[in-house]
Amino acid sequence: MEVRFTQLTDIHLGGDYDGMFSTMENFRQVLLSAKDDSYLVITGDLADTDHEKNYMFIKDAVEAKFGQRYAVLPGNHDDVAILRDVFAGHTESFYHEGVPVSLIPTIWDPSAGKDVGIGQLDLQCKDKMMLGQSLVFTHYPVFDTMHKFMNKHALSRSSKDAIIKMMKESRSNVLFCGHFHDCVKTEVTTQVSDTYDMQSGLSNYTSSTFTQYICPAVQCQIDRVSESFVCSSKLPNGFSITVHGIPDRLGVSVTRLFLRK
Repeated sequence: MEVRFTQLTDIHLGGDYDGMFSTMENFRQVLLSAKDDSYLVITGDLADTDHEKNYMFIKDAVEAKFGQRYAVLPGNHDDVAILRDVFAGHTESFYHEGVPVSLIPTIWDPSAGKDVGIGQLDLQCKDKMMLGQSLVFTHYPVFDTMHKFMNKHALSRSSKDAIIKMMKESRSNVLFCGHFHDCVKTEVTTQVSDTYDMQSGLSNYTSSTFTQYICPAVQCQIDRVSESFVCSSKLPNGFSITVHGIPDRLGVSVTRLFLRK
């Protein structure tokens, strides 16, 4: 059996850059390409303006295609309170077809000047019984990539240790995120060198590898080498990527879907 998940991210309804393109039209085209037999996860930045109105538009469109098979994470451009009200029942960690999915609330709140929600991370995951090779979704990337502007201004560095701790405890080594408006895969390996004990001999060699997949934005792509936020195309790039066999004990397909040319 194969269980399918589709990831969309960074729709940014209302962020049309003075009519340069239509975020609503981009969203419509991307959603049209989605396979409705999967479970949809939207990883943040759903709207830039008119949050309640735009959230209701997204909710109606998503439920017309996916029914109740979807989940939503807030991003740094979202109004968290309104989003959680509009998408009530779809913003918590969950199981789907026996696959545990952990939604990590790494939300930057400029007014508070800190990440909110991360203090409830361990409790949330344990209460929801998300331990056991979860698929992990978050808005902010956790590990650095070769992306000048985003690495300087937008990593969830303050949440990094908590997320890694949770992933190690749940034996999860893959996370899916957005925010960078780019298609990036990052592999991070942590190794512990062999040590020799006079009593017991050579210790076991251990290593842990985390793989981070960043989903391209539905809104538009940005220039990864720029020191500032610069649009590099009017439409999302035209391809999709499928990650198979995660976690190992299940047949799982995670497709980061966006516009097909």
